[in-house]
Amino acid sequence: MKGRREKKKGEEEAGDEMSGDEKTGGEKTSSARRQSELRQREMWRRESLLLSVTLESSRRTNMQRGREAEKRKQ
Repeated sequence: MKGRREKKKGEEEAGDEMSGDEKTGGEKTSSARRQSELRQREMWRRESLLLSVTLESSRRTNMQRGREAEKRKQ
């Protein structure tokens, strides 16, 4: 066991701090997950709204072109 060395007091304390922060880390992860889900929902909402507006605009354009084509036929 020649290659091993004893941990210094500061190293042990740092290790203990890390294990003590697990609960806090779990809460942050949960909060981060909620924030990520909220951002995703907002992105989907905006994308859906944009698609709705685009679809309505396209529908109106097609209706206008149809009316213009009817006028040319007459």
